[in-house]
Amino acid sequence: MKKQTSKERKRDERKSKSAARPTRHARIMRGVVTPILGLLAVACIGLGIMNATYWKPSSQIAASAAVKGTQYIVTDPGVLPLVDNQVTVSADAGSSDGEVCLALGSNKDVIGWLARQPYVRVTGLNEWTTLATTKVSAQGAAADAGDDAVAFKDSDMWTSVTCGTGTVKAETKVASDSGTVAIIDLGKSSNATVRMNWVRQTLPDFAMPFYFAGGLLALLAVLAASLFAMPPHKRRKRVVSGSAAEKQAEEVAVSQAVAGSVASLKAAVSFKPKSKRRRHAAHRGKPGAGTPAKPEISQPKVVDPGSRNLVADQQNAQAMDQPDDSATSVITASELQTYFARLSQESDDDTKGSSNE
Repeated sequence: MKKQTSKERKRDERKSKSAARPTRHARIMRGVVTPILGLLAVACIGLGIMNATYWKPSSQIAASAAVKGTQYIVTDPGVLPLVDNQVTVSADAGSSDGEVCLALGSNKDVIGWLARQPYVRVTGLNEWTTLATTKVSAQGAAADAGDDAVAFKDSDMWTSVTCGTGTVKAETKVASDSGTVAIIDLGKSSNATVRMNWVRQTLPDFAMPFYFAGGLLALLAVLAASLFAMPPHKRRKRVVSGSAAEKQAEEVAVSQAVAGSVASLKAAVSFKPKSKRRRHAAHRGKPGAGTPAKPEISQPKVVDPGSRNLVADQQNAQAMDQPDDSATSVITASELQTYFARLSQESDDDTKGSSNE
């Protein structure tokens, strides 16, 4: 055996080291892509934890607005159930000793009551703590209130009315599609602070999307460090080897099935059904014969599967398996009498022969 030189040994060592060294693609996937995906996954999970704890939305939303220079304050349709169906509305007129009333009614009735009157509309939320307001001027000259005018709290246009001295507060539950609005009458005062307080029954979940994104990024990081870091030819080789093994198993199964089918066809072709013979049928041709005929020895028949039509042989075998109607024909009375007469004659001949001996 030829000994390796030092140069050949060094060349083999360099080849083995280069083969063991990871490729540039693997270094990029494991050294750059995987850490980035891991950091993003950790960041998403951290944001999800923060949204579930410290940044969790508050269940209570309180907003207020200062109103000046008007007697009536009205909420737009949809403002009362803006955050939740349950809302607490309050109006504080400060040091005023006058009566302040808060009523609930339909938008149509409220607009009818405010005809030719200036008022302030509460249109929604500017921020979570500030109500958005708009001032509406009077349309035409104000109507003079006569002696028979109905007081605000005595009107039958409202579904509910609450009054208080200097301040008023009412808790109500309003459906989002009911169209109910609130109207506040400040009486003699023209300045007040309106507040609305909602208690949310269902809080928005901002943590779950971050958890989902973090799990997806963690899975991508694992794949980038393992599967995506492999060279493309190795991945293809693994896929090809797997498909070749499956194909070989399929071919073995098909060959076994074909071999079994050919064996069953050979057995069907070489099978010869036994002919049904009646008892003592050999004595019909030669009555009185005492010695039985010698059985004929059938020679084995060699069948060449390549020179035979297997489909036709299978059909012939099925036809041979069908019962023979002639073998199961009914015996007539005359044939039965003849048979018994021949049987008795044979018995007499055997008795005479034994006596002569």
